[in-house]
Amino acid sequence: MESKRLGKTLEAYRNASASKKTAKQLSSRLASSRKWPRKSKSSDEDIQKQDDPIGSGKVTCSALNVRNGAGTSYERIGGLTNGKSFEVYEEKDGWLKIKYGTGFGWIAKKYTDYKTPFKSYQVEVTSDDGLNVRDIPGNGENPAEGSNIIGFLTYGTVVTVLEEKNGWFRIEYEGKEGWICGEYVAKYDPGSNPGVSASGVPLYSQVDPKWSGDYMGYSGCTIGEIGCAMTSTTMALNKISGKSFTPKDMNNYLNSVGGYTGDGSIYWNTAAQYVGKSYTGREYSKAVVDNELNSGRPVVISVNYNGHWVCVAGRKSDGSYIIHDPSGGKVLSGSWAVNYLKVSGYAEGSYITTFG
Repeated sequence: MESKRLGKTLEAYRNASASKKTAKQLSSRLASSRKWPRKSKSSDEDIQKQDDPIGSGKVTCSALNVRNGAGTSYERIGGLTNGKSFEVYEEKDGWLKIKYGTGFGWIAKKYTDYKTPFKSYQVEVTSDDGLNVRDIPGNGENPAEGSNIIGFLTYGTVVTVLEEKNGWFRIEYEGKEGWICGEYVAKYDPGSNPGVSASGVPLYSQVDPKWSGDYMGYSGCTIGEIGCAMTSTTMALNKISGKSFTPKDMNNYLNSVGGYTGDGSIYWNTAAQYVGKSYTGREYSKAVVDNELNSGRPVVISVNYNGHWVCVAGRKSDGSYIIHDPSGGKVLSGSWAVNYLKVSGYAEGSYITTFG
């Protein structure tokens, strides 16, 4: 009896287990065959935080399909009528990504008036004579008839180009806009200015006892007292000329040829003639400073509200400037600050002296 009952119990257990297994398999098959609704590529799964639109336009054909991808093989999700305005968030292979409904869609660019946004860039004036800024664009090298000059850019000035038209550039100019001829500018790339060694530029101190007590012209003042401009000029011209001479040598020469004004200010061109060079004053701008240094010509600039002069001897690879200060013969660091070179320890100045 006991074995028969045990057999029936085992058989019932096997049947129950088989039924559960079959039910589980059936449930699995049903789950795998069930077709859940798919989300469109322009549904909220695809609606992520977008950047600001890059432009806008209007439809120029009678009706324009909106698709869920950049191409005709993608599903049509709607349409736009002629003249309909839209904002563009991305451009890809002749297709435009636009805001559509609660999501985004793609339309063919060729059926719209959308133009790829102009990417602004900087140029610098390359004409020694400078360049006029006009109120309307010309054609080629010729200004437009009836155009007015509204400003002037000196050599080395860097401006931002906003638009190009017939060889003329629309630029930002003193808080407003104007047009310049593209023949007299070149693309400006700040990254193209590598470091410039200060090698060959001596470090002189105006208070060196070997010359600090020497008088400058008829001023009644000594090099140690007011000789910063002359000492800085001496440092710059050493490198530019390839010759070696001291502030004492330069001062003796200037005294012999009337190279100072009555108050001891230096005549720049007279100083340059000591080594067969000339004074070539330029507009005080970063482009001018960089161009001069790149050409192997240190420059002399004013600091402390034009009460002191230093020599810009070189530029480091990080963009900072190497300054030789005649006040004690120190090497300082400088960096560009809007429209002047800010020298460590000094207030701003507004003058630059270049030689060539």
